Amino acid sequence: MAALPNLQFVVAKIDRGVDKLLGGQEIILDEIRKLQKLGERLAVSAQIKPQDAFTQYSGATEANIRQAIAQFKNLPNHLDFPQAALHAGSLFSALGDSNAAERFFIDIYNRTQKPKYQAIACFNLFLLYVQRGPAFYDKALKSLTEAIRLNRPAHVLHNVDRYPIHRLLGAGGMGCVFLCHDTLEEERLQKQQFVVVKCLWENQPGEPKPIFAEALSMARIAGDSVPKPLDYGFADPTQQQRAYFVFEVKVFASLQL
Repeated sequence: MAALPNLQFVVAKIDRGVDKLLGGQEIILDEIRKLQKLGERLAVSAQIKPQDAFTQYSGATEANIRQAIAQFKNLPNHLDFPQAALHAGSLFSALGDSNAAERFFIDIYNRTQKPKYQAIACFNLFLLYVQRGPAFYDKALKSLTEAIRLNRPAHVLHNVDRYPIHRLLGAGGMGCVFLCHDTLEEERLQKQQFVVVKCLWENQPGEPKPIFAEALSMARIAGDSVPKPLDYGFADPTQQQRAYFVFEVKVFASLQL
Protein backbone atom coordinates (compact mmCIF):
# COMPACT_ATOMS: atom_id res chain seq x y z
CA MET A 1 0.00 0.00 0.00
CA ALA A 2 2.87 2.34 0.77
CA ALA A 3 4.21 1.91 -2.75
CA LEU A 4 0.83 2.53 -4.42
CA PRO A 5 1.23 6.32 -4.91
CA ASN A 6 4.57 5.80 -6.67
CA LEU A 7 3.03 3.06 -8.82
CA GLN A 8 0.13 5.33 -9.79
CA PHE A 9 2.65 8.04 -10.74
CA VAL A 10 4.54 5.58 -12.98
CA VAL A 11 1.31 4.38 -14.62
CA ALA A 12 0.21 7.96 -15.27
CA LYS A 13 3.62 8.74 -16.79
CA ILE A 14 3.36 5.69 -19.06
CA ASP A 15 -0.16 6.76 -20.11
CA ARG A 16 1.12 10.21 -21.07
CA GLY A 17 3.95 8.63 -23.01
CA VAL A 18 1.55 6.36 -24.89
CA ASP A 19 -0.77 9.30 -25.66
CA LYS A 20 2.19 11.29 -26.98
CA LEU A 21 3.37 8.37 -29.08
CA LEU A 22 -0.11 7.78 -30.54
CA GLY A 23 -0.51 11.47 -31.21
CA GLY A 24 2.81 11.59 -33.03
CA GLN A 25 1.90 8.49 -35.02
CA GLU A 26 -1.38 10.11 -36.07
CA ILE A 27 0.50 13.20 -37.27
CA ILE A 28 2.79 10.99 -39.36
CA LEU A 29 -0.13 9.06 -40.85
CA ASP A 30 -1.97 12.30 -41.59
CA GLU A 31 1.00 13.71 -43.53
CA ILE A 32 1.35 10.43 -45.43
CA ARG A 33 -2.35 10.48 -46.35
CA LYS A 34 -2.06 14.07 -47.57
CA LEU A 35 0.93 13.20 -49.76
CA GLN A 36 -0.71 10.14 -51.28
CA LYS A 37 -4.01 11.95 -51.91
CA LEU A 38 -2.10 14.71 -53.69
CA GLY A 39 -0.39 12.12 -55.87
CA GLU A 40 -3.71 10.48 -56.68
CA ARG A 41 -5.32 13.82 -57.55
CA LEU A 42 -2.46 14.64 -59.92
CA ALA A 43 -2.35 11.05 -61.32
CA VAL A 44 1.23 10.64 -60.04
CA SER A 45 1.81 7.13 -58.67
CA ALA A 46 4.59 5.64 -56.57
CA GLN A 47 6.09 4.31 -59.80
CA ILE A 48 7.11 6.94 -62.31
CA LYS A 49 5.29 7.00 -65.63
CA PRO A 50 7.37 8.32 -68.56
CA GLN A 51 4.56 10.68 -69.60
CA ASP A 52 4.81 12.45 -66.21
CA ALA A 53 7.79 14.35 -67.62
CA PHE A 54 5.50 16.13 -70.11
CA THR A 55 3.04 17.40 -67.47
CA GLN A 56 3.08 21.09 -66.59
CA TYR A 57 1.76 22.38 -63.26
CA SER A 58 0.56 25.85 -62.37
CA GLY A 59 2.53 27.88 -59.84
CA ALA A 60 -0.03 27.24 -57.09
CA THR A 61 -0.09 23.49 -57.74
CA GLU A 62 3.70 23.30 -57.76
CA ALA A 63 3.82 25.20 -54.46
CA ASN A 64 1.33 22.75 -52.92
CA ILE A 65 3.38 19.79 -54.12
CA ARG A 66 6.60 21.18 -52.67
CA GLN A 67 4.91 22.01 -49.38
CA ALA A 68 3.48 18.48 -49.07
CA ILE A 69 6.89 16.95 -49.79
CA ALA A 70 8.62 19.28 -47.31
CA GLN A 71 6.17 18.37 -44.54
CA PHE A 72 6.72 14.68 -45.24
CA LYS A 73 10.51 15.08 -45.27
CA ASN A 74 10.37 16.86 -41.92
CA LEU A 75 8.98 13.74 -40.29
CA PRO A 76 11.88 12.27 -38.29
CA ASN A 77 11.46 8.77 -39.73
CA HIS A 78 9.88 9.46 -43.13
CA LEU A 79 11.96 6.79 -44.88
CA ASP A 80 10.36 4.18 -42.64
CA PHE A 81 7.30 4.63 -44.89
CA PRO A 82 8.72 3.62 -48.29
CA GLN A 83 5.44 3.75 -50.25
CA ALA A 84 4.86 7.37 -49.23
CA ALA A 85 8.53 8.17 -49.90
CA LEU A 86 8.14 6.72 -53.40
CA HIS A 87 5.19 9.06 -53.96
CA ALA A 88 7.35 11.98 -52.83
CA GLY A 89 10.12 11.00 -55.22
CA SER A 90 7.66 10.63 -58.09
CA LEU A 91 6.22 14.07 -57.34
CA PHE A 92 9.73 15.54 -57.40
CA SER A 93 10.27 13.82 -60.76
CA ALA A 94 6.99 15.21 -62.10
CA LEU A 95 8.21 18.69 -61.15
CA GLY A 96 11.37 18.10 -63.18
CA ASP A 97 13.63 17.95 -60.11
CA SER A 98 15.33 14.69 -61.03
CA ASN A 99 18.24 15.19 -58.61
CA ALA A 100 15.92 15.35 -55.59
CA ALA A 101 13.91 12.41 -56.92
CA GLU A 102 17.12 10.41 -57.41
CA ARG A 103 18.17 11.01 -53.79
CA PHE A 104 14.76 9.84 -52.56
CA PHE A 105 14.87 6.62 -54.56
CA ILE A 106 18.47 5.80 -53.61
CA ASP A 107 17.64 6.34 -49.92
CA ILE A 108 14.57 4.09 -50.21
CA TYR A 109 16.62 1.36 -51.88
CA ASN A 110 19.27 1.57 -49.17
CA ARG A 111 16.95 1.93 -46.17
CA THR A 112 13.96 -0.33 -46.71
CA GLN A 113 14.13 -4.09 -46.29
CA LYS A 114 11.12 -4.78 -48.51
CA PRO A 115 12.11 -6.00 -52.01
CA LYS A 116 8.84 -4.74 -53.53
CA TYR A 117 9.63 -1.12 -52.66
CA GLN A 118 13.32 -1.49 -53.42
CA ALA A 119 12.37 -2.75 -56.88
CA ILE A 120 10.07 0.22 -57.55
CA ALA A 121 12.83 2.59 -56.42
CA CYS A 122 15.28 0.92 -58.83
CA PHE A 123 12.82 1.02 -61.72
CA ASN A 124 12.18 4.70 -61.03
CA LEU A 125 15.93 5.31 -61.10
CA PHE A 126 16.06 3.50 -64.45
CA LEU A 127 13.44 5.90 -65.86
CA LEU A 128 15.20 8.96 -64.39
CA TYR A 129 18.54 7.97 -65.91
CA VAL A 130 16.91 7.20 -69.26
CA GLN A 131 15.45 10.72 -69.33
CA ARG A 132 18.93 12.19 -68.79
CA GLY A 133 20.21 10.73 -72.04
CA PRO A 134 22.91 8.37 -73.36
CA ALA A 135 25.58 9.41 -70.85
CA PHE A 136 23.45 7.76 -68.14
CA TYR A 137 22.41 4.62 -70.03
CA ASP A 138 24.87 2.39 -68.17
CA LYS A 139 23.43 3.50 -64.81
CA ALA A 140 19.93 3.09 -66.22
CA LEU A 141 20.60 -0.50 -67.26
CA LYS A 142 22.18 -1.32 -63.90
CA SER A 143 19.07 0.00 -62.11
CA LEU A 144 16.71 -1.92 -64.39
CA THR A 145 18.67 -5.14 -63.87
CA GLU A 146 18.39 -4.72 -60.09
CA ALA A 147 14.64 -3.98 -60.32
CA ILE A 148 14.13 -7.18 -62.32
CA ARG A 149 16.19 -9.16 -59.80
CA LEU A 150 14.07 -7.87 -56.92
CA ASN A 151 10.64 -8.18 -58.54
CA ARG A 152 10.84 -9.77 -61.96
CA PRO A 153 7.09 -10.04 -62.78
CA ALA A 154 6.48 -6.35 -62.14
CA HIS A 155 9.49 -4.84 -63.94
CA VAL A 156 10.74 -7.08 -66.73
CA LEU A 157 10.14 -5.42 -70.12
CA HIS A 158 10.61 -8.40 -72.44
CA ASN A 159 11.67 -12.05 -72.44
CA VAL A 160 15.13 -11.55 -70.94
CA ASP A 161 15.78 -15.30 -70.81
CA ARG A 162 15.62 -15.62 -74.58
CA TYR A 163 16.97 -12.09 -75.20
CA PRO A 164 19.32 -11.01 -72.36
CA ILE A 165 20.22 -7.32 -72.55
CA HIS A 166 23.64 -6.33 -73.87
CA ARG A 167 23.09 -2.58 -73.70
CA LEU A 168 20.51 0.17 -73.90
CA LEU A 169 20.33 1.88 -77.29
CA GLY A 170 17.74 4.57 -76.72
CA ALA A 171 14.45 5.60 -75.16
CA GLY A 172 11.56 7.99 -75.67
CA GLY A 173 8.00 8.73 -74.71
CA MET A 174 6.67 5.45 -76.12
CA GLY A 175 9.30 3.00 -74.94
CA CYS A 176 12.95 1.97 -75.04
CA VAL A 177 15.24 -0.06 -77.31
CA PHE A 178 17.84 -2.62 -76.27
CA LEU A 179 20.60 -4.46 -78.05
CA CYS A 180 20.21 -8.06 -76.87
CA HIS A 181 21.76 -11.46 -77.29
CA ASP A 182 19.69 -14.10 -79.07
CA THR A 183 20.44 -17.13 -76.91
CA LEU A 184 18.83 -19.71 -79.21
CA GLU A 185 20.77 -18.52 -82.24
CA GLU A 186 23.97 -18.30 -80.22
CA GLU A 187 23.48 -21.87 -79.09
CA ARG A 188 22.81 -22.98 -82.65
CA LEU A 189 25.68 -21.08 -84.29
CA GLN A 190 28.12 -21.18 -81.35
CA LYS A 191 28.90 -17.47 -81.70
CA GLN A 192 27.46 -14.14 -80.63
CA GLN A 193 24.20 -13.17 -82.29
CA PHE A 194 22.49 -9.87 -81.56
CA VAL A 195 18.95 -8.62 -82.05
CA VAL A 196 17.24 -5.31 -81.36
CA VAL A 197 14.34 -5.41 -78.88
CA LYS A 198 11.88 -2.52 -78.77
CA CYS A 199 9.81 -2.39 -75.55
CA LEU A 200 6.70 -0.27 -75.04
CA TRP A 201 6.13 1.40 -71.68
CA GLU A 202 2.40 0.80 -71.96
CA ASN A 203 -0.10 -0.59 -74.44
CA GLN A 204 -3.85 -0.35 -74.70
CA PRO A 205 -5.59 -3.56 -73.65
CA GLY A 206 -7.36 -5.48 -76.36
CA GLU A 207 -6.69 -7.85 -79.22
CA PRO A 208 -2.96 -8.45 -79.77
CA LYS A 209 -3.13 -7.99 -83.57
CA PRO A 210 -3.55 -4.18 -83.55
CA ILE A 211 -0.81 -3.84 -80.93
CA PHE A 212 1.66 -5.73 -83.09
CA ALA A 213 0.48 -4.22 -86.39
CA GLU A 214 3.84 -2.41 -86.73
CA ALA A 215 5.78 -5.68 -86.72
CA LEU A 216 3.34 -7.35 -89.11
CA SER A 217 3.58 -4.42 -91.54
CA MET A 218 7.38 -4.35 -91.39
CA ALA A 219 7.48 -8.08 -92.17
CA ARG A 220 5.86 -7.34 -95.52
CA ILE A 221 8.34 -4.65 -96.53
CA ALA A 222 11.53 -5.86 -94.81
CA GLY A 223 14.65 -5.32 -96.89
CA ASP A 224 18.03 -3.64 -96.88
CA SER A 225 16.76 -0.51 -95.11
CA VAL A 226 13.89 -1.99 -93.14
CA PRO A 227 14.76 -4.48 -90.37
CA LYS A 228 13.03 -7.81 -90.44
CA PRO A 229 10.84 -8.52 -87.39
CA LEU A 230 11.80 -11.81 -85.75
CA ASP A 231 9.52 -12.09 -82.75
CA TYR A 232 7.02 -10.21 -80.60
CA GLY A 233 5.05 -10.77 -77.45
CA PHE A 234 4.15 -9.48 -74.00
CA ALA A 235 6.47 -9.35 -71.00
CA ASP A 236 3.32 -10.16 -69.02
CA PRO A 237 1.34 -12.47 -71.33
CA THR A 238 -1.34 -13.20 -68.73
CA GLN A 239 -2.36 -9.55 -68.47
CA GLN A 240 -1.18 -8.73 -72.02
CA GLN A 241 0.97 -5.87 -70.75
CA ARG A 242 4.36 -4.44 -71.76
CA ALA A 243 4.47 -5.38 -75.42
CA TYR A 244 7.83 -5.88 -77.11
CA PHE A 245 9.17 -6.43 -80.65
CA VAL A 246 12.35 -8.18 -81.78
CA PHE A 247 14.13 -7.13 -85.00
CA GLU A 248 17.21 -8.22 -86.85
CA VAL A 249 20.26 -6.13 -86.10
CA LYS A 250 21.68 -5.49 -89.60
CA VAL A 251 20.13 -2.04 -89.85
CA PHE A 252 22.25 -1.12 -86.82
CA ALA A 253 25.46 -2.36 -88.42
CA SER A 254 27.23 0.88 -87.52
CA LEU A 255 26.89 0.11 -83.82
CA GLN A 256 30.02 -1.00 -82.00
CA LEU A 257 28.75 -4.20 -80.44
